[in-house]
Amino acid sequence: LAKFRKDARPYLLKAMEDSESLLEINVKMGDEKSSNLTLFTIGLVVVVVIVIVVAVLLSTRLAVATAKDFAKPVEKVEAAIQKLSNGELDVDISDDSKNEFGSMARHLNKAVAMIKTYVDTVEFGLEEVAKGNFDKWEIKEND
Repeated sequence: LAKFRKDARPYLLKAMEDSESLLEINVKMGDEKSSNLTLFTIGLVVVVVIVIVVAVLLSTRLAVATAKDFAKPVEKVEAAIQKLSNGELDVDISDDSKNEFGSMARHLNKAVAMIKTYVDTVEFGLEEVAKGNFDKWEIKEND
């Protein structure tokens, strides 16, 4: 047994040195892999952040453009109503769209046309009265 120990000792020491070398190599490889994975993860996070920022910018731009598209017809109707409130009857809102804004514009144009007809009729009647033409107007009595 003593001879075996004496003869085996150099082999055991060599095996221990080799296992320590393998352990060091393994640790270095693990550190390198871990470092590579960390760099990959950081790169992936940067790409995801860039994609999110671009998506937010594009969606914001789209929202602003959509809001402007909705605001234009409303501003036209508001301007027409402002003119009407000042007594101007030369109002025409041109909006041929098939949505609610187009419908609103058509109805407002129709209402303005009716108001113009009423004003023209009253104006004609007043002119006739001013000329002394009372015979064209009949007053209906309630029964």
